[in-house]
This record gives sequence, structure tokens and C-alpha cells, in this order.
Amino acid sequence: PSNTPSITIYPFIFLGEEYALSVTVVQPLNNFNSGTIPQDIYRLTNLVVFQISNANGLSGTIPSEFGLCSTLQYLIISNTSISGTIPTIIGLLKSLTYLDLNQNKISGTLPSQLGTLVTL
Repeated sequence: PSNTPSITIYPFIFLGEEYALSVTVVQPLNNFNSGTIPQDIYRLTNLVVFQISNANGLSGTIPSEFGLCSTLQYLIISNTSISGTIPTIIGLLKSLTYLDLNQNKISGTLPSQLGTLVTL
């Protein structure tokens, strides 16, 4: 609704604080030229799908705060300029069934904790 309060976490736009609990999918509709994944992604406590693909302007790292999104099932960050390592806390997401981090600038080894995710 047009009267819904909103906050902007560039390049993502979320509904106001009272609506953040009901967001289940974050999938930007348009590519963007710059920005990072917001560290306060953990506020989306019912997040099930996070998908960003073909966004070369997306930089920074994968926030370890994703590990606090206990309902996350699909984490897709592909074909971006994300760098750094995969946070080990991602391996604690027991609901995670699909992880796609291809075509990024990620370095290092896979966290051993990913091996404990039987649904992945």
C-alpha cells in the first residue's frame, strides 16, 4: 500500500519495521550498478529465499548475519562482484536446501560446517 512506511537499505527496499517480520522473499527485480548486501538482513526473521543474480555492481562480502536467518532455504548470490570468504555460520542454517554462490569473487575453502547440512 502507498501509505506503508518504508526504509531503504540500498539497494534493497524493505517495508517498515513492523512489516519486516513477514518478508519471506528478497529478489530485486532490476539489476543495480552498485551497493552491498545489508548487514541487517537478519531482521527478516521469516526470510525463506534470498536471490540476486547477474548484478555485477553488487560488491562487498556475504554478511555473516545470514546465519541468523534460521528459516532461510534458498541462498542464491550468483554472477556478482561479491568477494571474501563464505561465512562459517552459513553452515548452521539447518533449513538451507539450496546454495548457489557461483561466478563471484569468493576465495578460500568451503566451511566444513556446510557438510552438516543434510538437506543441502
